[in-house]
Amino acid sequence: MAERQDGHLNAGGLSMDSRTVGQCSEQASHVQIPGKHQCPMCRGLGFIETATLAEELGINETVHSMTVGNVNVEFDRVAGMAKFCFTVKIMTKSEDAVPRSEESFGCSLCNFVFKSAMHRDFHSSCVHKTQMLCCDEVFASSEDLMTHVRDKHGGRVYMCHLCPKVFKNKGTCTVHLRVFHNDKSAKVEHGRVCARRKTPVFSKLPCRVLMTPACSVQHEVDLCMVVSADPVERLTGTGVDAVCSVCSEDVRAPNDAEFHASAHGGKPVWRCSVCLKTLSSKVSLRSHRCLLQHITVENLNKGGGLNETVDSTNAAVNLDTIVDLEAARLLGLNLGTCCASEIEEVICHCKKFLVKINSDHHYSTMGTLDATFLEEVRKDFESCPKNHLAQNVCFRQSPMLAALERTTIQSVRPVFSHKVDPEGKPMTNQKRSGRCWIFALLNTVRVPVMKHFDLEELELSQPFLAFWDKIERANFFLHKIVEAYKDGEKTDGRLISFLLYDPVQDGGQWDMLVNLVKKYGLMPKSAYADSACCEDTGRVNSLLKNKLRQFARDLKTALDQGSGDVDIEAKIKEYMKVIYRITAICLGIPPSHFDWEFIDKKKQYKKIPNLTPLDFYETHVKPLFDLDEKICLVNDPRPTSEFGRPLFVQYLGNVVGGRETVYNNQEIEVMMRAVRDSIKANEPVWFGCDVSASRCKGGVMSTDVRNYKLLFDEDFILNLSKAEKLTYGQSQMTHAMVLTGVTCETDDSLPSRYKVENSWGEDDGEKGYSVMTNDWFREYVYEVVVDKKFLSEDVLAALDKERIVLPPWDPMGSLA
Repeated sequence: MAERQDGHLNAGGLSMDSRTVGQCSEQASHVQIPGKHQCPMCRGLGFIETATLAEELGINETVHSMTVGNVNVEFDRVAGMAKFCFTVKIMTKSEDAVPRSEESFGCSLCNFVFKSAMHRDFHSSCVHKTQMLCCDEVFASSEDLMTHVRDKHGGRVYMCHLCPKVFKNKGTCTVHLRVFHNDKSAKVEHGRVCARRKTPVFSKLPCRVLMTPACSVQHEVDLCMVVSADPVERLTGTGVDAVCSVCSEDVRAPNDAEFHASAHGGKPVWRCSVCLKTLSSKVSLRSHRCLLQHITVENLNKGGGLNETVDSTNAAVNLDTIVDLEAARLLGLNLGTCCASEIEEVICHCKKFLVKINSDHHYSTMGTLDATFLEEVRKDFESCPKNHLAQNVCFRQSPMLAALERTTIQSVRPVFSHKVDPEGKPMTNQKRSGRCWIFALLNTVRVPVMKHFDLEELELSQPFLAFWDKIERANFFLHKIVEAYKDGEKTDGRLISFLLYDPVQDGGQWDMLVNLVKKYGLMPKSAYADSACCEDTGRVNSLLKNKLRQFARDLKTALDQGSGDVDIEAKIKEYMKVIYRITAICLGIPPSHFDWEFIDKKKQYKKIPNLTPLDFYETHVKPLFDLDEKICLVNDPRPTSEFGRPLFVQYLGNVVGGRETVYNNQEIEVMMRAVRDSIKANEPVWFGCDVSASRCKGGVMSTDVRNYKLLFDEDFILNLSKAEKLTYGQSQMTHAMVLTGVTCETDDSLPSRYKVENSWGEDDGEKGYSVMTNDWFREYVYEVVVDKKFLSEDVLAALDKERIVLPPWDPMGSLA
């Protein structure tokens, strides 16, 4: 194998079998000559390959050298690099263990007789490896080595692994195998026949080993190689732990003795070079490594670093926890001669390269769900009779119904110590739309109006506010998208992607309601009723989103072409004509004037003619319910959202130049006291919550309404705190309703139950009303709107403090 100037290795070396050579001196069995190639024809067990690891390992200054098994490591202080010399041994294939002829093959050095030449040669390479002949000729390049083989050894560099014959070229050897041994599947390589792979046996091994020694184990599996029978020294301890039962040779461990003894019988044994376990076949070896996951990044990340003073024995044990045994053998036997910083640096680079190798070649099996694990899970599930019962129940019922807790539903009674009077009638229904925030406002506003005009029923027009919200929100979106483009935001960036995801929707916030009412006013529903597109807004929203995304593209193009603010504003005005036309066709145009006609409780007819929506609000609603006097409190317990500070969500709004959406972040007890005082003063409370959590159709809103622990043996309600629910996306504001009653044990105590007016019609809950417990309020209520008079000066002063700015995608920016 040739050495390049940059320190990497090129394939091109040879390796020869031991059968064509004779006796040799013992000193030649472990020769490490940096930068040289030893003749494989003269040296039976293999040849020397050299490489420089300056780039891969990056060792800047070292002073030691060490020999580890088949690897010689020289640390050169002057050159600033480490040289690794690898003795690559002949790996004998174990699969064709059955002899192909009846001829017996005897060992020339002992009395053992074998059924095949392969078994005999495996025996010789293992037991008599120090008695093989080799000359001491070495060469500076692979070209010189090839010339030597051809000149001195007749050019016979290809051999048959089933008989002693050698050949000058690969084709002749292949024909010999097919004709005389009927081995048609074999592929001849330099010094070896590989019947399983089309690539040369050693073509990739040195490069992999030099990058990180641990990867060589996986390479052995990939290329169907048999691990060398040479007993490998164990890292833990220096004494002899076992003796070969055949030749009494000392070995390091019982596993080594078993492996060594097997070679005397000539039977190839597969051995894991990571944990030294011996196995009977290659398939068993592959399964063993996959099961124990020897070659994984996890093996490298299990341990910590080394101490500054390194003891050779302790250092080896520490290395076991940092890298697998294969890497430790190549780096750690003589650690007593190395300083800790040198060892740490080598290990650090080994980790980096193994991570890259595992990433590139998908060697790691961490995280996979194998059949064994899934079978264990299934058996564990079936061993519990309760699982079978729960499974049978959920076969015909939703788990939401199966988990209902009867005792909780029966214990939460719709009895309240304080209620607003009169309660709003009729019960409203938003149907297939997301206009709950509008319904909740109008259901709150109508209570003082009904009381003032002595009305039995009153319903204000929800489609009126929905119409103008569509118009205003489209205009708000177009201006915000231009603002983002001017700030340098990219189209595929998070902000633009967030804005384009849902340009117009049904939901909203309290301050957005204030913008609409103060600009356009209010009117009774008799003056402007629902259309089909109001009751089911999905289609009209889809049409509007389509055009708004198109307009966003056109605005981006105009800005890229250098259009000024005047041109951009003119384009937006043209676009708004399209938006108005689509909305007017689907929802109808609200009237600019109307007559308000009604019959009071005394059955008297009354009429207030020629009102505008703004006149109606300013004259008949604002004196009774002034939006400017209301404060929006929220409860965001996350550590990043400080109590007593205002929260501001970027890009949250609906009217250009209108009121910004700002929250007053307070503790939950402050909100509960404000709700209690409002209800006692006969003022209903607009609030926002996560309605999908722990609520049943019967109208009970309690954290104990479902017993998931009994059904699944897992908690789904209180497993996360309120702050964690917001942080990890488990909960956020999804719905707005009205609080119209509370139950207080004493005048000063916090409410234990709340009466909730929903906007889902009379079929939901108890004729449209639900009962909320105190625990549910604490966990899932995020926002309430109360009058300033029910709040202390400290709470009101919080709005004057510096704002906490939240990104547009923050959960507190979700719309009710």
